[in-house]
Amino acid sequence: MEVRAKDKSDALHALVQSVQMGQVKRIRQSLESLLTITALEIDPVQVRILQSFANSIKLDSEMLSTGQVAKKLGVSTQAVINWIEAGRLEAIKLPGGHYRIPADQFRTTIEQDTKREVIFEQLWTKREGLPPIDEDDLEDL
Repeated sequence: MEVRAKDKSDALHALVQSVQMGQVKRIRQSLESLLTITALEIDPVQVRILQSFANSIKLDSEMLSTGQVAKKLGVSTQAVINWIEAGRLEAIKLPGGHYRIPADQFRTTIEQDTKREVIFEQLWTKREGLPPIDEDDLEDL
């Protein structure tokens, strides 16, 4: 069977789109298509790269963009990227250079939530009467 460049290009485009939109079923389908096409071309290096990429994705969890995480955490997108590059946040890097962050690393237990609330209450009590927190205060996070 002859593999056309357009088939490979279409499959890769579908993969990128489905990853950006967080559509788990389409990600799996696109990866399977790319692996099939690449295997037909008999290019073992590309097959290994795609398999590695497929294995690096947590397909059973929701994936968030750096912008979504930044908005949820109230920080800049660059801060999220810095945290990823420093190893403080788990993420995958897409072929286009963008990151996707598994949402499940932000889920907490009731015990963790209760502990966090107590800590924040103590911190806010100590900050009473002080000026509001700004970007410079959050720089080291």
